[in-house]
Amino acid sequence: QRGHQLRLASAQLCKLIDMELLDEAQAKAPEAPFEDVECPPLGGALRVRALDLPQRLAFEARIKALLAKNPDAGDAAVYPVLPELLALCVVGKKGGPYYSIERWRLFSAAPANQALVLQLFNRAWSLSGLGGEDAKKN
Repeated sequence: QRGHQLRLASAQLCKLIDMELLDEAQAKAPEAPFEDVECPPLGGALRVRALDLPQRLAFEARIKALLAKNPDAGDAAVYPVLPELLALCVVGKKGGPYYSIERWRLFSAAPANQALVLQLFNRAWSLSGLGGEDAKKN
C-alpha cells in the first residue's frame, strides 16, 4: 500500500517536472461565458454574459444582505437585484451595458416586456453560476 502511494507521488512529481511553462505570447484571450438572446421588443439580439468572479462575489453578498434584512420576505427580498444583474450582464454590440439599472426598471414596467426581462435575468443567473448545482456547492 505504502509503496503504491510512493510510486503514484513519484509519477505526479515527474509530470510536474516535465511540465512545460506556458508562453504568454501564445495565450488566448479569456472570454466570459455568454449567450446571444433574441429581443423582439428591442428590435434585435443582446448578449448576456456571465459575471466575473469579483462581480459574482459582490452580487452574492448583496443577496445575502437582502435576505438577512428581510428574512420573512422569501424570494421577494431579492427582487431588487433583478435590474442590477441585467445592468451588469446584458451588453450591446460594443460590449458595454445595454441599459442602466434605472432603464431596466423602466423597461420592465411594461407588461409586454416582462417575459423578456425574466428570460434575460434567468440566462444571466444561470451563466453566472448563481443557480443550480454550482450555487449549492458554494
